[in-house]
Amino acid sequence: MFRDLESRMKWDLKSSLSKLFAGMFLTLAVVSVLSYQNAQTLMSSTAWIAHSNQVLEELETMRREVTEIRRSQRDYAMGLVARELYPEGGLDMRLHPHIHNLRELVAADPKQLSRAVRLDDLVEHTSPEGRDDHRKVWAGLHGHHSAWEREMAHTQRVIDIIDSMKTEEVHLLRDHTSQQDMVATKTQRMIALLAATALLVFAVLYWLLLRNLRERASMQQALAASQALYKDLFDNTSDLIQVVSLEGRLIYTNRAWRNALKYEADETSQLYLKNVVHAEDLPYAEDLWMRLVAGETIEAIQLRLRTSEGLTIYVEGSGNCNYAEGEPVSAGFIYRDITERKRTEIELQAMQEFLQQSLAKEKELSRMDSLTVLPNRRAFYEALDVERLRSRRYGRPLTLAYLDLDNFKQVNDAWGHAAGDELLVTVASTIRNTLRSTDFLARLGGDEFAVILPESDAFAAQAVLRKLQAALHAALERRAVTVSIGAATFLNPQDSVEMMLTIADNTMYSVKKKGKNDVKVSILG
Repeated sequence: MFRDLESRMKWDLKSSLSKLFAGMFLTLAVVSVLSYQNAQTLMSSTAWIAHSNQVLEELETMRREVTEIRRSQRDYAMGLVARELYPEGGLDMRLHPHIHNLRELVAADPKQLSRAVRLDDLVEHTSPEGRDDHRKVWAGLHGHHSAWEREMAHTQRVIDIIDSMKTEEVHLLRDHTSQQDMVATKTQRMIALLAATALLVFAVLYWLLLRNLRERASMQQALAASQALYKDLFDNTSDLIQVVSLEGRLIYTNRAWRNALKYEADETSQLYLKNVVHAEDLPYAEDLWMRLVAGETIEAIQLRLRTSEGLTIYVEGSGNCNYAEGEPVSAGFIYRDITERKRTEIELQAMQEFLQQSLAKEKELSRMDSLTVLPNRRAFYEALDVERLRSRRYGRPLTLAYLDLDNFKQVNDAWGHAAGDELLVTVASTIRNTLRSTDFLARLGGDEFAVILPESDAFAAQAVLRKLQAALHAALERRAVTVSIGAATFLNPQDSVEMMLTIADNTMYSVKKKGKNDVKVSILG
């Protein structure tokens, strides 16, 4: 839950900042694009205006030069007329006013030269005495008049063309200037609009940021309250809780854990798992740790922990790995103290083992004759059944002997039951010491004994039983007691041990009927 709240707060803050920066970037991008376009337009207009101004300056220069050429032509024409009409020491001085008027007329309009210097005008303003001379002068000037007029007309046409070009260029300049003013006005309006939009975007994003910050503060308060609640819950629970870093260091333990292991709160931060896990359980704990880090959740954990006093407590519980942004950062464990239960289980197990041993001993005693410490009839039946099955499985012969003491009742009557018990012990010891290690001896009851001779045919059984009879004769010589032995060799044992024992018993009784103290072996297919 804590991780979800923290992740949500981080995400909300990142989202708000991302929106803010995205809005700023978008606004700056739009402003940059539009500013670039307007700048290109303004640069183009400025270039056109500069070019138009340069053209106007060049046209003005050309006009001044052409005008200067025309003035030179006019002055040349006027000088020529003056020299012809008024040479030094030449014409009558009465022509001076006419020459003066002629200069003013030509200065006002050069095209008036041909009209102003017509012969009639000159003659009209000339005294009768000088009219013939004027006619002569005019006749001399008439040849130059046409050439002057053509040159001045050509110069005037150049001036007119230049004036026309200047007019057109002025119109173009006015158009570019108007376009530049329009673009500048549009740019100002656009910048003002973008500035207002940017302010609106920033205001909205700022409001969103403030809202997210308020929500973040609210979630932080909720997180702090939840952490306090869960910390209080963890500290007051009876379960043992621990959180372990990836390095194996304890980064959190609750009050129950510290009380159980006898540690103070400031001591646990210096502890590692190897400091609190029992040495014999460290391999198991390391395996658990590797499984947890691999992402497995373990529901059944049993460990022994060591307290600060060196005592051992038993715990069981579960563990899981904690992740941050997909990477493992720690592992949490919740334990229950099962020390008392474990001790009870150990005591019960010890008691159970004791009972099992007792039962085994009782079982052993139930299959043992208490006087001679030989297997009893029950144990004999179990052993004979095993050998019977083995003989039938492998096809080996099996011999069963039945022993009975002759005149044993007389010993009890003459010397008492204690003497009889001593005699039975002597017989049992003698038989046990004489038989082979693979043979099985049991006391069936009273003075009756039985012997199982595994994998023994009649010949081998006869040899063993004769040796046994000799040993018993030597042991019982002073007691006036002999032994009758009847045996049956089974080449294919019967289906039941009772039948086999009956056959051996009947063979032994046949020995008693013939005089006792003998050995007889019968063979059955």
